[in-house]
Amino acid sequence: MAPALSITYPLNSRQWISGEGVNILFLSFHYPPDLGAGSFRSEALANALLASNDHVRLDILTACPNRYRSFISPAPAHEYGERHHIQRVELPRYRGGLLAQALAAGRYALAARAAARHRKYDLVVATSSRIMTAALGASIARGQGVPLYLDIRDIFSQNLPELVARPLRKPLRWLLERIEDYPLKTAAKVNLNSGGFAEHFRHRYPEQAFSFHSNGVDDLFRLPASAPRRPRGNHKPVEVVYAGNIGAAQALHHIIPPLAERLGSTVRLRLYGDGNRLEALREALKRSGARNVEIFSPVPRDQLPAIYQSADVLFLHLAQWRSCNFVLPSKLFEYIATGKPLWAGTAGWARRFILESGVNAAIFPPNDAEQAVAALRHLDLTRTDTSAFSRAFDRRAIMRRMAGDIIGVAVPGGPAQP
Repeated sequence: MAPALSITYPLNSRQWISGEGVNILFLSFHYPPDLGAGSFRSEALANALLASNDHVRLDILTACPNRYRSFISPAPAHEYGERHHIQRVELPRYRGGLLAQALAAGRYALAARAAARHRKYDLVVATSSRIMTAALGASIARGQGVPLYLDIRDIFSQNLPELVARPLRKPLRWLLERIEDYPLKTAAKVNLNSGGFAEHFRHRYPEQAFSFHSNGVDDLFRLPASAPRRPRGNHKPVEVVYAGNIGAAQALHHIIPPLAERLGSTVRLRLYGDGNRLEALREALKRSGARNVEIFSPVPRDQLPAIYQSADVLFLHLAQWRSCNFVLPSKLFEYIATGKPLWAGTAGWARRFILESGVNAAIFPPNDAEQAVAALRHLDLTRTDTSAFSRAFDRRAIMRRMAGDIIGVAVPGGPAQP
């Protein structure tokens, strides 16, 4: 690892202007070539930080690709660029659910703390859906006496209790909220990537400064205007595509089998992904005898546009959990950008976002197969122009603004925008 910069901590605006630089520790459990929303968001933010000023230097501490057992892309333990260094922590191949995730997070945290001990930073940035990466960032920032900038991608204290028996939910939520307090009260500023999170966090942390930089649209998903449309009177099965995580929060194991049974040969469902409910989905489909569902392993991200282009309809579903009312899935941004008809089982913030996007969509209550079938039958299978949406949510522009926010925290009195 390169030697530490010889600078005073924290920086002030005069040091920034004189070119002494900002040394940032960037923590993200997932990073390319790993798959997942957190991975893609982290890379976009890291690139925006490096582009914001020639004096920014990044140490990116992440884990080796581990999101899916069926998609492991080799990646070096260390990568060096002119002003950045990526260090990937090797994780054992744990089996299981929540316990395995906790063990992996613990292994990552220990390795990250050991690596960070040898450097001195001006700022710690942590992007986190599960609160442990946020807590790790708080621990390192406090130990070094530097500011922490948090990017929160989920309300872990609300969604994890949904997975346990009802009598355990209240005490588990209480415990997780106590854990949540540590990074949220440590951070100099917190970004929430869904406006739906605002009520929870502002109520619990009224003194905290919040920003709202959402996920966004990458150029990769802006399909050409010549993308084929389904001809009128076409009696072939409607091609429905889902691409993403197959976990408890998506509840595909609850909704896909009854949909397949009711729709029969009129629809072909193609699912691309993996997750901790994949086997439950396979078993449910086997019991139903469905023959109109195909499940494929996750694919590299650059293959998704062709898959979306081949679809008549793109599918999204969230579990019937209270916590799912507040999330804004990153998948929505790429789906809407294609302009393809959208068939979505959502409520709350995601439903509102779809309705305001201008996309051609059929929305039904989560886990309601009857209403889902009715919604699909009323869906016009034509593409809509969502170029205005793509411009409004251009990921590069969003990340530039977020990078400006971060530099403003690192450099009091310095430039808040790149």
